[in-house]
Amino acid sequence: MNIIMRIGILKRHLLVILVMVCVIFMGPAMAKPPANSCNDTDGGDIITLFGTISGYYNKTIYNHNDYCIDAGAIVEYYCSGVYKNSSAQSCGTDVYTGDGYCYNGDVYRNFSDYFCANGSCSLNTTRILQQECLAGQYCLEGICLWNNTCSDTDGGNLTAVFGATYGYFNNTFYNSSDYCVDSGNIREYYCFGPYSNSSQQSCGTDGYNGSSYCYNGDLYRTYLDYYCLRGACSLNVTMFLQQDCVDGQYCTSGQCLWNDTCSDTDGGIVMTLIGTVSGLLNGTNYSYTDYCLGNGTQYLVEYYCSGGHEYSYNFNCDLNGTTQCVNGACI
Repeated sequence: MNIIMRIGILKRHLLVILVMVCVIFMGPAMAKPPANSCNDTDGGDIITLFGTISGYYNKTIYNHNDYCIDAGAIVEYYCSGVYKNSSAQSCGTDVYTGDGYCYNGDVYRNFSDYFCANGSCSLNTTRILQQECLAGQYCLEGICLWNNTCSDTDGGNLTAVFGATYGYFNNTFYNSSDYCVDSGNIREYYCFGPYSNSSQQSCGTDGYNGSSYCYNGDLYRTYLDYYCLRGACSLNVTMFLQQDCVDGQYCTSGQCLWNDTCSDTDGGIVMTLIGTVSGLLNGTNYSYTDYCLGNGTQYLVEYYCSGGHEYSYNFNCDLNGTTQCVNGACI
């Protein structure tokens, strides 16, 4: 085979090789390039769902997953039309939500704790104790309220003792002390069940109390003087002299009485003389004269003294040798 023929065969081979190289390396470039596109598995800018966006941008395929920046923030991928987009976002601000409420007799409030985990934002809601209602309190509409109560330091409606009532009424603390309205009247506070009550009362009416009595030989009577001082009623008891028993008198059973006395004009038991006894008996003057139980009879009523008292005795005139009684004497 001559040289010219060989050169022709070689050219044909080179042409075939060149065509194959063009097909291999230039075929893809000659195909239609992909358009920009975007798909989001979580459906959009939704930070509470983990998602992935994928597609083409400038003929380049991409694939991006949502991810946590830290415990409280996320990078969220989402589509804006056919284009990919992303933003760093906070999962939320930890905060109390709603008002307080009653639970098991105490006041609670819900606390929202936002966090990022595994490429999505989540929320923990925790019941947090705000106030423990004390003994004597009850919970109503998220507030610890006091039961109505009443205590009295002097133990009741006692005007003679200073005291104060204290406690709660309609959830308001009170403390009310007894006080003097004026020198003779008091405002007394006391409990009526769980409630405080009060009334204005007189400390008492001044005046003598009881009957007269003997003291140190004279006649006295007790005088009561009621007054109010420093929120309590008090009483002054004073003995007032009613009568000074004079000489010859003595005090007994609340009276000044004269000592009993007796004098006899005939000097004693003398039946032959008419006589008169006189004096005081229990503070009363008396006077008695001897007399006959009928003139011309033999019977005589003879008065005489003994130990300061008068006495009498019926005598028979025959006993002393006389026969009859005339004008109060045996003759």
